[in-house]
Amino acid sequence: MKSTLKKKDTVQSWPTNWHQEENSFTGDDLIDAYLKGKQAGRSEMIHILSKQFETNLSIATTVSEKLFLEAKKKKILPKEVHLKADGITNFSALFVVDKNDFISDNFRQIFTLSRKLKAKVETENFYINFTFLPISNNLNEKNLHADGYFLKYEKK
Repeated sequence: MKSTLKKKDTVQSWPTNWHQEENSFTGDDLIDAYLKGKQAGRSEMIHILSKQFETNLSIATTVSEKLFLEAKKKKILPKEVHLKADGITNFSALFVVDKNDFISDNFRQIFTLSRKLKAKVETENFYINFTFLPISNNLNEKNLHADGYFLKYEKK
């Protein structure tokens, strides 16, 4: 007495004296719609997060380059600047400087400037941390990559 009806790649079984109403939805139809909506929501969220990351990466590179140029104006030339993303909204910039510059009194101006730049760009959607390191023979760029630093500023 059971009839099998194939609808939208699903199999439904019920007695032959029961008929499916037109324009009706089965439980499987509802689950499929839910999963499609969930996937669309994920895709939209990924798109939004990707855009936010691109925006924040642009801010991080711009403010790091600005700090580099300001340091150069003050006769302190960083040897390298590396950038990593600690998340979508959090970034770290590592400035590698000459040891003599690092220990000079003049270098305090760079610390002060970095705090001012950081305060100027920091929002609930963006945070950057500036770190300064004196150059040494033990500095290994492969270790920096392993630590997540994926961009290096090329001075032009």
